[in-house]
Amino acid sequence: MDRFNSINPADKGSAASDATVEQPQRPQAAFEQHLGEARQLGPTYPHSELYDITEEDDRLIQAASGAALERGPPPNATTVEIYDRRLRKLAEALKQSGQSIAGLDDDTLLDCSKELLPGDKVIAFALAIVSKYREPSDSARPRKTHYRPSREDDRLIREATEAGFGRAIDEKTAAKC
Repeated sequence: MDRFNSINPADKGSAASDATVEQPQRPQAAFEQHLGEARQLGPTYPHSELYDITEEDDRLIQAASGAALERGPPPNATTVEIYDRRLRKLAEALKQSGQSIAGLDDDTLLDCSKELLPGDKVIAFALAIVSKYREPSDSARPRKTHYRPSREDDRLIREATEAGFGRAIDEKTAAKC
């Protein structure tokens, strides 16, 4: 009991104890900032914990998924979740070879995905949300096939289209497409 009665609140040593009381608030503020940043990245799916990927890839995939959801359908929320899973599967395979999604460009990623996930027909579409997140473009054309032209080819196609290069397609042919 004497130990508790000997504490004098007017003692100058109490300033030191007040400083220790304030310290937990700093980590709390840092945690709240981190929590706010995590909310900005995008959704966190239950399958996220199943894959051993780099923190950088985790953030990129989460942010690309969040951006795809913000843009609205297509793709819908279920499709984005499927893309998220496929991207994590690719990121895990890349990590085993010392690479990451964040460290590779779009064309290299597509080539790696064909090599690492040969039967996966969805990964090209999943990589498209990463590509769109990295370089959002209002002029980007929707992908209707599995073929993804390189950035240079895409730029040339867009310039040729805008310049009116090529022959016109009649209405009968256009209806078939």
